[in-house]
This record gives sequence, C-alpha cells and structure tokens, in this order.
Amino acid sequence: VASHMTAARVCGYAVPPDPEVHAVVGPDERPRIRGLRAHRVQLREGDVMQVHGVLVTTPVRTALDCVLWLPEDAGRALVVDALRRGRLRVGELQHAVMASPRRHGLARAWSVLRDVLGDPHSEAEVLAHRLLRSADVQGWEANVAVYDEDGLIGVVDLLFRDRKVVVEIEGWAFHSDEVAFQNDRRRRNRLVRAGYRVLQFTWDDLTRRPR
Repeated sequence: VASHMTAARVCGYAVPPDPEVHAVVGPDERPRIRGLRAHRVQLREGDVMQVHGVLVTTPVRTALDCVLWLPEDAGRALVVDALRRGRLRVGELQHAVMASPRRHGLARAWSVLRDVLGDPHSEAEVLAHRLLRSADVQGWEANVAVYDEDGLIGVVDLLFRDRKVVVEIEGWAFHSDEVAFQNDRRRRNRLVRAGYRVLQFTWDDLTRRPR
C-alpha cells in the first residue's frame, strides 16, 4: 500500500522532495526493491483507498504517517497547508493521533497537533497562536469570516469578537503586487468602518518582539 511521502503526493499534500517510494508491507515481508522504503505498520479498516487501481493510504492516515515520520517543522508545514486548502480537518488528525498510542514519533505528532488546534493557515499564524497561548491571552478565534452591511469583508487571521479587535498576521512576504496592496487597504477600511480596531503584525514582530 503506497504510504507516507508517496501517498502524500497523491493526496496533494505539500511535502519535501523524496526519491524513494514509500509503502506499507506485511510484517513478514522483506521486499528487496531498489528505491523502495518499506514501512511495517498496522493498517486499520478504512485506512486504505484505491486511486487508479493502486492501493494508497487515505488522506487522514497519510497525514498521520507523515507527521510521525517527518521532522516536526516539515510535518507541521504539511498539516498547516492541508488545513488551509481544506484537504484535512483538525478533528480528523486529532482522532488519528489519539488512536495511535504506541507509534514512534508520537510526541512530535502531539506537538504539531497542539500548534494546529487553532486552525492556522501559515507558519506565521502558528507562531502567533503559540505566543497567545503561552501568554494565556484568551477570547480569540482564528480565521473568522467578518461581514458588514455590504456582505463579506474577508476572513481575518484573528478576531477578538467581544472587543471588536481584528489582528492580521503578515508572513514572510508582504503584498506581491499592486492589486493585492490595494485590496488589503480596501479591506482594512471596511473593517474600520464596521467598527473594528485593526492591528497588524509581521514575522519580524513575532520573532523579535513577541511581547
């Protein structure tokens, strides 16, 4: 059964390049195929699907295997990207981790899961959520759709609903072009007119001035 990094590419997950083909094999099998990385892990009912006639681990099982296998940063990046694109739900991954109590890499998987419980859509948001939790700042929601009388303004990174405060987190790059720059200003003006206070923080703020 194709698994891990190979299955991740089938599922459309963001994974680092890997020249090997990963597959789950039976406990007594010793395949000697060049370029094959054999994994002897237990597959449960519902962990396998068929794609173009090939058996592949399901998206949830694949995400679990990759988080257990990859370095923590790479595993977290995979999950964050999958959440942002709607290919995975936090609850699904949490259930899969809870159902795998004895696998190697479980501590790493729980660390990733703690970072994504707020459904962050970027590494910068992961860091922002981590800072808020460590400082015991409460009352915020992540990636919330905000509306005014004309309809949807947009999905804001963080919303303190009771205080009507919006926090926007900039990642590594800012505005890629003039259109994006203009749209951001229009969006901010609509938020202010709707009664929200808008605070914007950059990657530099998060890493150098976290307080």
